[in-house]
Amino acid sequence: MSWKNLRLSGKFAVGFGLVLGLLVAVSGWSIWGVGGIVKSAEEVINGNSLRGEFSQRMVDHLNWTIAVESLLSDDNVTELHVQTDHRQCKFGKWFYGQARVDAEKLVPEIAPILKDIEEPHRLMHASAVEVQEAFRQADLGLSEFLAAKEIAHLKWANKVQSAFIDDRNTLDVKTDYRTCSLGTFLYSEEAAQLSSSDPEFGRLLESILGPHQRMHQSAIAIEANIGDRQEAVRILNEVTMVALGQVRSVLDQ
Repeated sequence: MSWKNLRLSGKFAVGFGLVLGLLVAVSGWSIWGVGGIVKSAEEVINGNSLRGEFSQRMVDHLNWTIAVESLLSDDNVTELHVQTDHRQCKFGKWFYGQARVDAEKLVPEIAPILKDIEEPHRLMHASAVEVQEAFRQADLGLSEFLAAKEIAHLKWANKVQSAFIDDRNTLDVKTDYRTCSLGTFLYSEEAAQLSSSDPEFGRLLESILGPHQRMHQSAIAIEANIGDRQEAVRILNEVTMVALGQVRSVLDQ
């Protein structure tokens, strides 16, 4: 789970914790309150029904939060299918219906607790919308592709270095940053679409463009100064390898 998903998970978990705690409190009052003011068998039946209602709603919301959590923690879950309208879940229908009015008449003590539960309950359901909108499942195909590009550029740099070891006058490496396999992707329509749909991914792609260009173009400068070994080595160390490190840093993210 990424740091972003952890923050989202914590956000809805806090809301769920508040709702669950208040439901427990309401359930407690449905036991103690009714038990202390029993006037008829009908009240006992109603009190038991109320207690059962709150117990079931706690189970419902526990299952709800497990479903949301699975989107962030289970790679096999790619879509969120939970109720996001706090008025349409079973508790919401009860809360905004006649049943709540009847419950508060039966146990007046639960009225302030129910009032306190309204906003956390609304926010809890609303957080699922935010989770769904912000969630981006890892694209394993893309991850493998980027890992392969990192390896390819390590080989590229190794080939540049080997020119010094072998005392060659040419590097024989790709110098056009737009036409290497990574460059072809970086300047493609696919990359533009991914960047548009995922701003964070777009920011990472934007940050790799400069270093990637400098790395490839440094090979031109090295080859132009191949007769001046000291200058060529300086370019290799201060430009090529620095840019390579920056490219790898982005690809590793």
